[in-house]
Amino acid sequence: MKRVYAAAAAMAFVATAASAQDGMGTFSGAVALTSDYIFRGYSQSDEHPAFQPAINWNADNGFHLNAWASNIDFNDGGDAEIEVDLTAGFGGSVEAFSYDIGAIYYLYPGTAGARNYNYWEGYTTLGYDTGTVKLNGSLFYSPDFFGGLDDAWAVQGGFSVPMAESLVFDAQLGKQLVKKSRGGVDYAYWNAGITYSFPIADVGIRYHDTDVADRTCGGQCGARAVLTLSKSF
Repeated sequence: MKRVYAAAAAMAFVATAASAQDGMGTFSGAVALTSDYIFRGYSQSDEHPAFQPAINWNADNGFHLNAWASNIDFNDGGDAEIEVDLTAGFGGSVEAFSYDIGAIYYLYPGTAGARNYNYWEGYTTLGYDTGTVKLNGSLFYSPDFFGGLDDAWAVQGGFSVPMAESLVFDAQLGKQLVKKSRGGVDYAYWNAGITYSFPIADVGIRYHDTDVADRTCGGQCGARAVLTLSKSF
């Protein structure tokens, strides 16, 4: 956890220093506290709470950079305590359509190199706003996926819709596809939840599940409800 706070402090310092200079785009950030960090249906924090800071930079031409961190616990003796995701992309919108194309590097400082935890993914995301419902779909590809599984794809789609003032419902369905010759297993994942925006923070409750048997993943991919408090700035 100390490493996460250190990462948060470093990112905040960089954002404050850079935003003081003219012509460097727009900076924003966020912090979140969640009861369980879930990634594509799997707990990344051994079903424990996680603190997650983020910093974003957006240029006027659509180019953007993002740094995000979270404490993790794979409960596997791999010494991984923190995950840092670094994203570079280009996005924009044309009338009701939106798009974003880029790459994400997943970094696990302090982890034994032989575990092959570090990897990167390219992604493409498309969105459409009907005026009431927002639709989205994403495709991810990694040539060297987490744990040395080689080629891996993930495809997911979802929607969000306002239910009342400051209250939004959203849901997502996805499929993770990995190279089976390296021991990978394809699986589906889904989640749905509501988020209420208070003046001081957003509060969300979300249900997660996969089609993987609990005994296969040690209970890390089963049905669960996750509570998250977040604040953007």
